Amino acid sequence: MLLDPVTLGVVLGLLVGKQIGVFGLVLAAVKLGMAQRPAHANWGQIYGVSLLCGVGFTMSLFIGPLAFADAPALEVEVKVGVLAGSIACMLTKARRTIVSRRHRPRCREPRAHQRAVEQDVVATGCEAVERVGHRRPEHES
Repeated sequence: MLLDPVTLGVVLGLLVGKQIGVFGLVLAAVKLGMAQRPAHANWGQIYGVSLLCGVGFTMSLFIGPLAFADAPALEVEVKVGVLAGSIACMLTKARRTIVSRRHRPRCREPRAHQRAVEQDVVATGCEAVERVGHRRPEHES
């Protein structure tokens, strides 16, 4: 059932089509000057969001029976494809998140994080560390 043409089409549409469509249009909009990339977001994070767009139960399950109204036997294949495609997108995103955490850039100054907490810097991760790392402590002039 997973290799039936309808099921495979739905899975590939959710897994590949959503990534290409969402990421491609965001990239095109930014490159053409129609939009700006969100502040503090890199292209990897935007790609991660495009992966999550493939998790689309509601509309996919609603449109499937409409597309195959004259072939009720294919409705089951559509539902299996939606579930399989959504699960594939979730697993791909989870894997991407795990890999990106392993390759996170190291902060330059080890004690800067502690100073960021002590100075109540409102930021997270290396951003807070980099802000505090470039500041002079208040007691120095």
